[in-house]
Amino acid sequence: MTEQAPQLVESDVEPEDARRVAEQAFGDRQVYRQKCVAEQRRGARMTWWRESMSGLFLDVRYALRGLRKAPGFALGVVLTLGIGIGANTVIFTVIDGTILKPVNFPNPEQL
Repeated sequence: MTEQAPQLVESDVEPEDARRVAEQAFGDRQVYRQKCVAEQRRGARMTWWRESMSGLFLDVRYALRGLRKAPGFALGVVLTLGIGIGANTVIFTVIDGTILKPVNFPNPEQL
């Protein structure tokens, strides 16, 4: 747009008319602006995603390297997690079956 307007002014076209013709040749600025903003947002999201996943990947590699260097510690971690998850499952199952679910009686309103 800025390159075409001076050429039109040099060819004896009024500056306002030259600007209008150059804007028409360029197209709708609002649509172009929206496309630029959308592309900028997409680029920012991709940058954030790439940096986040890169950091996560490096953290996982570091943790696995540490566990490989100390297999006894790794076994202790796995056993502790297994026992903790199993204990939580058992406790929730018992509480769910005894407290949270009502007991079925033939005529509960007579109790």
